[in-house]
Amino acid sequence: MTSLVRVTDLGVRYFHKQVVAGCSFELFAGEIFGLLGSNGSGKSSILRALCGLNHDYSGSIRFGNVEARYADLSRIVGFVPQDYSFYRDFTVEENIRFFAKLSGNVPRVHLLIEELGLKKYAHTRAGTLSGGFQRLLNISLALINSPKVVLLDEPTVGLDVGMREGIWALLERLREEGCAIVLTTHYLEEAEYLCDRIALVDAGTVHLSGTPKELINQYGGNTLVAMDLSADASGAVTAVKAIPAVLDVKCASNQLSFECRNGEVVDALSRLNQVLSAKKLKVIDVNVREPSLNQVFLNVIGHGL
Repeated sequence: MTSLVRVTDLGVRYFHKQVVAGCSFELFAGEIFGLLGSNGSGKSSILRALCGLNHDYSGSIRFGNVEARYADLSRIVGFVPQDYSFYRDFTVEENIRFFAKLSGNVPRVHLLIEELGLKKYAHTRAGTLSGGFQRLLNISLALINSPKVVLLDEPTVGLDVGMREGIWALLERLREEGCAIVLTTHYLEEAEYLCDRIALVDAGTVHLSGTPKELINQYGGNTLVAMDLSADASGAVTAVKAIPAVLDVKCASNQLSFECRNGEVVDALSRLNQVLSAKKLKVIDVNVREPSLNQVFLNVIGHGL
């Protein structure tokens, strides 16, 4: 994979408050990189440094061989902030054309309107659009210069499922075109679905990063299984405890629960079925709770999002 950005020991201060410290990661072409953290964790401050809005940082942000504070990022980076950056009284086309003229890229206007599904609303005032289409307009302004790096701060917050999935499809298309995308989000299912890699951010520091699967397998804990059986299961507990990968077996009358090591659940349940059959016990109901990114966050950071 081609490295586009390398962040090393990034630090950001606002007045006397350190909001980002010791933050390091790398961005590659053709990937979506998620920054997960609660409000005030430093995610937005990291994005502001990456897009050149904050030059007063310590450490290093290198785009290729050029330090960010000395680079012209206007044609390299597109930034989509949480707040809308368009003019509410301009139409959709007027907004895109205005910002395209500022950057000398007018030929992109109609292409962006088509690509982002805004043609129907080209002559509609931006302030009257639904939240989802306002979000798409916001994203279109960041794409005017065909940036190689696209930064999005909570791009789907408050949107309905249909609009969220539309923005997911757009981001997937940008990834296929070779963009490096940095996404902050509070939606863990969104991060797990979209992101190739994820970094957990808390108190301005990246605590760990990896693929969603890697993080869940390593830090998500065990799979929890709870069963309602047809009769008292206390006589089966010893045999259940003997099943490899089964841990912390608990029994209360006809309710049986246990933990199972990740990756071994199917085999453990198969063996459990044999044990229950031998004891003439039938499964009435079963609940399986697999490890999640939220559990990773709880286990690593100590609190949820």
